[in-house]
Amino acid sequence: DSISEDYFILDANDEHRAQIEAMHPLSSQKGLGTTKWLLSSQYADQAAGLGDVHGVKLADLFLALQKEAA
Repeated sequence: DSISEDYFILDANDEHRAQIEAMHPLSSQKGLGTTKWLLSSQYADQAAGLGDVHGVKLADLFLALQKEAA
């Protein structure tokens, strides 16, 4: 599926915030001590080792675009 090839979600500790923000995330969702970031797959190598990587579903991308438009 094309979406999971183009994007991924990185669930990372807040200590990595500056590094991840430099990757121009499409969106972020704060949790308890971690943040889930929606990133373009071009940053997959840079994100390796910063946290847990998850696949993206259409709903994740839709919500990110809605947040950005608001």
